[in-house]
Amino acid sequence: MNLDTRHKSAGYRYAEESDDQSVLRAEFTPTTPFCPQTHTLTIGSFRAWNGLSDRHGYDLVRVRAARMHHQSDAINEQLEELEENFLSTGSVTHVPDGDVGSTPMERAKQNEQPSRGGPNAPF
Repeated sequence: MNLDTRHKSAGYRYAEESDDQSVLRAEFTPTTPFCPQTHTLTIGSFRAWNGLSDRHGYDLVRVRAARMHHQSDAINEQLEELEENFLSTGSVTHVPDGDVGSTPMERAKQNEQPSRGGPNAPF
């Protein structure tokens, strides 16, 4: 992800916590402040890295979205919720509250009513 020459500052940056080397910090910087995949990518990354903790030497990989993203505060709150749940249960399957990161199309589908035609309607 860090190899896109058009967006040299985009991708993940990593660092060990200065006061706890068992924690790896991973910050995702998207290509634009409105990147629609930032939420999905950071949540998925958290689940992958922490769900496969036997493959790296860290007790926790703390994932965050860079502040330049327009929903970084809300995304990072959900990541903090996932982290708290992971630390108390060891599970990465918790689903955080809210609809952060969903697109207007996804939100519209959640409120969609059945069509007027039945299942045998020609259109």
